[in-house]
Amino acid sequence: MKIINLIEDTPGSSNCLYEHGLSFYIETKKHKILMDTGASDTFIKNATQLGIDLKQVDIAVLSHGHYDHSGGILSFVKINPNATIYIQKNAVNDYYSIREKILLLSNIVYIDDLLNIDDELTIFSNITDRKFWPQTNQRLKKRENGVLIQDDFDHEQCLVVNENNCSYLFSGCAHN
Repeated sequence: MKIINLIEDTPGSSNCLYEHGLSFYIETKKHKILMDTGASDTFIKNATQLGIDLKQVDIAVLSHGHYDHSGGILSFVKINPNATIYIQKNAVNDYYSIREKILLLSNIVYIDDLLNIDDELTIFSNITDRKFWPQTNQRLKKRENGVLIQDDFDHEQCLVVNENNCSYLFSGCAHN
């Protein structure tokens, strides 16, 4: 398996840009996966710099609905309209400033609980029963019925890659 960080809060490679957010490129035996898209299209520039052809990605997974993990999804779809995008069903609530455009995409699969894509990939959500609540989570809100309330992170999902009798867990912020 190959895992390449496309965007995060620090520069990493001296030739790469950075921003608040996260994006990974994951290459397995069967798939080329984009996990999150950062806050903007900057991850695309870094992918080009790193020699990664995002047109070859067959699966995109958004870990949750916050802008710093999903803000570049529409830019990604412009260069790769064929990749299947897996989103937790609650992630299109009032977390995206561009959610109306995301809802119009035809290549989205909404996840509600557990989805085995194939023998290599599984996506799961409904991560509850938290033991600890990080202090930074208390600042994060969601809009529900026109009112800002505490974000309960019911829009999170994780990707599990099974390869060579090992399971690898990929998560965005892991708020829960």
